[in-house]
Amino acid sequence: MSIQDMAHGIIREYLKLHGYTEAYEAFERETEQRGIPKLFSKRLELLNAVGITAQFREEFEKKKRGEPCLETSLDVLLKSYKEVSVSEDKEAPQVRRVRRKRAHSMPHVVEEAETPQRELALPEHYSNGEAKELISPHAIVPLKAHLDSNGGLPLFRSVLFNSKRQATIPDTWYQSLYCLALSPKTRPKGSSLSMSNPKSWAIHQREGGPCGIIAVIQARAAKYLFYGAKPHITVSSVLVQALTFGLLNLAAKDIPVPFIEAVLSAIYETLEITSRQSPTGDVYLVVPTTHRLFTRDLLQQLSSVPLSDETVRKQLLGDIHGRLGLKRIIEEMDDFEVITVSSLAEMSEILSSPFYQFYATTTLPSSFIPALVISVVLTRTLREVAYTDFDTSGAGGGMSNVDLSSDSLFTDMNNASMELVNLFIHGRAVAGTHDGVVTCDNFTLKGVDMPSNVGLLSIYEYYNYLTIGNNLKWGVLCPCFVLFNEAHYTCIFPADKAAMDIISAGLADRTFNSRKEVDLLYSDSLDDQSETVRLTLILEGPVTCKREEDGIKDKSFVNHLLYTLFGSSIVSISWNGTEPFL
Repeated sequence: MSIQDMAHGIIREYLKLHGYTEAYEAFERETEQRGIPKLFSKRLELLNAVGITAQFREEFEKKKRGEPCLETSLDVLLKSYKEVSVSEDKEAPQVRRVRRKRAHSMPHVVEEAETPQRELALPEHYSNGEAKELISPHAIVPLKAHLDSNGGLPLFRSVLFNSKRQATIPDTWYQSLYCLALSPKTRPKGSSLSMSNPKSWAIHQREGGPCGIIAVIQARAAKYLFYGAKPHITVSSVLVQALTFGLLNLAAKDIPVPFIEAVLSAIYETLEITSRQSPTGDVYLVVPTTHRLFTRDLLQQLSSVPLSDETVRKQLLGDIHGRLGLKRIIEEMDDFEVITVSSLAEMSEILSSPFYQFYATTTLPSSFIPALVISVVLTRTLREVAYTDFDTSGAGGGMSNVDLSSDSLFTDMNNASMELVNLFIHGRAVAGTHDGVVTCDNFTLKGVDMPSNVGLLSIYEYYNYLTIGNNLKWGVLCPCFVLFNEAHYTCIFPADKAAMDIISAGLADRTFNSRKEVDLLYSDSLDDQSETVRLTLILEGPVTCKREEDGIKDKSFVNHLLYTLFGSSIVSISWNGTEPFL
């Protein structure tokens, strides 16, 4: 019996048992239209066999007699809904309902007072009174309204999909930036960060699709994980409490704090880079409207429950994912809002909020990655992407030439286009990987105009189909590289700061004057991340770009890409016992 089957049976029994006649009849009609009733008898047999319906009836009889009884998740949800309704009715005369139309900060609903019964000993920088809402000195506007005043919905659809048969973000993109350390079945034991266990530091991709975006964020997070860079964002104490009590029941030492801070800092950095390329200089952050329910209701209840009362706390924390919401951002646009962020301090505050951290890192599935993509696009602005970034012919100008470029941010196969990956790497949605602008036969081919802080290596350069310029390869500010192999993106980066410094110096000088040994970590977000893939390179001599035509006999595509980066300086590549990826 699948989870869906069990859910149908449980809901049906619950409605019938508790006398919700109208809801029960409506549920029956809906399921009959979908052809579900034929399976109910079998489902009920299975539910009876495992004792679920019997326990329902037993607890229901206790409730009728006024005796202590267990509440079901549906009971908790209904009670929560009633509390929200009563709370909103009481607040109706206040100014709150029109705050999103006023250009000033949204006051905190939850008082930032110390909770005297707090029992969890948190690191000092966690205890910062964070039970507050996403705030902005600017109006928080519906996503559709923002699009209407910034290019319009047709331009938005054209920039994302152009003439794709299915102008939507596919289901496979609906993921968060999640790591397996947050899964009860796969979390590593002991240290919250261990290079030997990628589950503690690697983003896990549930399905194919957003690998290009994930690879950029993972490469950008490496310096916070392994090189000692100070994170821009620290973990919310509310998130720590939730992961420790009720949500995942993690031990405090098992919470992947370095991973969460590194990923959030990589998001911060990505948005900052894009805002520098924006004509407005602002960041436009897309979030689901459920952030209001999350902060107003859940955090208020959470702050009033002693940590010693684990039963109530677990019921509240178990409802977190439902309140985050899972809406389809294109089809259900009314369920998303845009927050204007005009300073790095504002962005830091929003990314430090409990809601954003839950939304970004703890939920599978999630609308987070689609929302992040649209945030980056809106920050660059639709007009800049369409009329400045996309390649154009010399004759017409304007929108991109369909024969020259993929001319949208999603490919025909609904993967990230080169334009979208470039947008995340350096803030401009160009198709080219070369330096600057190249004019060829009346076409303007736009490339990368300044060194990026992470790089890109492509199998197409190995086959001599294109050139990756200095700004994306030898001149990068941090030698962490996104790898493109035909239809999939992964990443590779130095294993520690010493290796990073050696590689940075060698690439900058275009030579390794003496023999150097460095370790690199390879990360594939679609892999189960069960073991670290560590490559050891011996480097000496001039740095060049070697391609297939130079007679390389190696069969591993990872090695092929390393030859385009280090070339003649490679003395040897060892996979340290791991089977090389072909």
